[in-house]
This record gives sequence, C-alpha cells and structure tokens, in this order.
Amino acid sequence: MINYFGYGANSTPEMMEAIIGRIPEGKPAILSSYELCIQTWNEISEKVRKILQTGWSSDFKTYCIRPKKGKEVVGTLWKITDDEREIVSKWEFWYEKIDVVIKVGKDNIDAQTEMIDDQNIKEVVGGKNYNPFPVPKQEILAHAKKS
Repeated sequence: MINYFGYGANSTPEMMEAIIGRIPEGKPAILSSYELCIQTWNEISEKVRKILQTGWSSDFKTYCIRPKKGKEVVGTLWKITDDEREIVSKWEFWYEKIDVVIKVGKDNIDAQTEMIDDQNIKEVVGGKNYNPFPVPKQEILAHAKKS
C-alpha cells in the first residue's frame, strides 16, 4: 500500500472514488512547509491546456502546492495500492510526483503527493479551511469518472 496525501478535491472521499473507483481508508493529515495555490487556465502551459480543452473551458482552475517555509496544507492521508497511485498520477498528469512527510495526529508519516513548483502562480489560498473544489464539484467528479 502507498500513503498518498490528497489535498484540494483529492482530499475528499467523493473525488478519490471518482478517480480510483473506491473510497480508500483515510485520515486527516497536515503537510508542513508547503503552501496551497490555485493555478488558473492562463497559468497552465499551452501544451497542457491543449489536452485539457477537450473537456474544460477557460474558467478551469486547480489547486496545487509549492514549497513554502512556515505554511501548512490540510488534506487526507489515503491508503491506496500501487496501481491506484498510477491512476491518480495519470489524472494529475502535469504535476510533479513527490515524496513528503505528513503529520497524522502526533505521527510523522512518509507519503507521496504531487506539486507544481511554479512561483508565477499568483493566487495563494489558506491551506487550512478551504473549499476542496475550485471548480463545480459535479463537473470535476464527472470528468474524473470518465477518465
């Protein structure tokens, strides 16, 4: 099993079920020294936009994280299989897969997640209390189920 740290939509049971076909075991978790940002359509590379434009419009936006001392991102530690991790990676195809250490209760746990370390992304979001769906929930769930 893989420890996967999901943030944004990937922190919710509905999204994980839409991506991998089941709701895995999960626990609240915190990732330190990263900040939560929203990447807008114009901040996504043209190559990626060409792929996304088959299902998304220019109002598309997505959460991403990047390193930032003193910041935290709240999410979920999911227990998923290697195959499920590959499915998540394909869904998040333009993100960089990274290893992180997350806090679950008092424990530090090694996990995997993904980030976009782009300092040009303008919108920074408080990583503790945020709406996990930066686009309409039903829309992103439908796209995840299709892919």
